[in-house]
Amino acid sequence: MPAPYDEISRLSVALPLAAAAIAALLWRLRRRAALTWPRVLVVVTFCVYATAVLAATLLPVPLGEPDYHVAWQWFVNLTPLVHAEWHDVLQNVVLFVPLGVLLPLVARVGSVGRVLLAGVLASLTIELLQFVADVVFHAGHAVDVNDLLANVLGAPLGYGLLRVALRLRALARLADAATWPVRTPREAGSHQVGEPSPGA
Repeated sequence: MPAPYDEISRLSVALPLAAAAIAALLWRLRRRAALTWPRVLVVVTFCVYATAVLAATLLPVPLGEPDYHVAWQWFVNLTPLVHAEWHDVLQNVVLFVPLGVLLPLVARVGSVGRVLLAGVLASLTIELLQFVADVVFHAGHAVDVNDLLANVLGAPLGYGLLRVALRLRALARLADAATWPVRTPREAGSHQVGEPSPGA
């Protein structure tokens, strides 16, 4: 039985997870003969960002029996705007701004609606995993609907900033060079950075 204060640390999970994700995506680019330095930079940035968010929100996870038990209900807030601190709201908005910037580059997500949906799904997944960690491991992570709402604002904000930046031709050319390559017809069509994907 692990000691009460043993835990799964952030670095022990984030480093191998980021390395594996980077290796997998670069391998896919290499197979498609699309491995370029701008795309490598975007892939590394996205993987480091994603694993950093997961590590910051879900880790550390304690192992063994805690010295005392606190009911998981104490860590759950499902009422919007209750106990919301402005600095926490701002922090959670900023946390998802990079998601809105990076998704069009790594996944060719080309509409604000899809970015918004991705933000909702990502934030909801994090909150649900935090809830599971509280119930199973007594991790003490706060599950707060205000975090979800703030995250959902951050993703489209990042997308909007990207769209504004792409009005500059130099940045638009750089973004095109860094964007994940267009899918072949067999992979279901293609579209440009910032343009709606088929059916959007």
